[in-house]
Amino acid sequence: MKRLKTFYKNLDVDNTSELLEFYNPYSRQFDKPTHWLDGRKPVIGIFCDDIQSSPLIGSKAFRHLCIMSRHVGAFEDGEPPIGCSLFICVQNYTSQGNDGIPKSIRGNITCCAMWKSGNVKELDLWATELSDIIPKDDILEAYDFVMTRDPYNRHNFLFGDLNPKLDHPSPFRMNYDSWLIS
Repeated sequence: MKRLKTFYKNLDVDNTSELLEFYNPYSRQFDKPTHWLDGRKPVIGIFCDDIQSSPLIGSKAFRHLCIMSRHVGAFEDGEPPIGCSLFICVQNYTSQGNDGIPKSIRGNITCCAMWKSGNVKELDLWATELSDIIPKDDILEAYDFVMTRDPYNRHNFLFGDLNPKLDHPSPFRMNYDSWLIS
């Protein structure tokens, strides 16, 4: 809208590119610009794939983003920030040395998908860390059910939502599409 006002104020027939920016060939009129989302705020998602052992996962700036993700994208007029959703994919929940998922990131998980793991200690830590909201026994029972449901399908996973919506019948799903109801 600011550009449109400037355009009308400084109307110059010689500036063809500005003329074309607001001209609608279908209506043969100069139209006001429209918002590409009809005024809605955008939704931002950041997908981080296979970042374990990379400098990114251990960086202070990335840990800060993981903690503050809901608060980024503030507006000058005081409107609430739009925030961003982070999707972090790694091969191991933890690992030796400094290349695992830092505790500050693991502590801010809202949803988690877990595939079959042969590491019983890691599985126990995962269930323990998520048990602030969902009882550990329920997590492990759901995990065992999903992994033994079709033992030859290595693509099955347990999806746990730590903030399920009120209309969700369960915080657990198998492969996103099947609710686990006890």
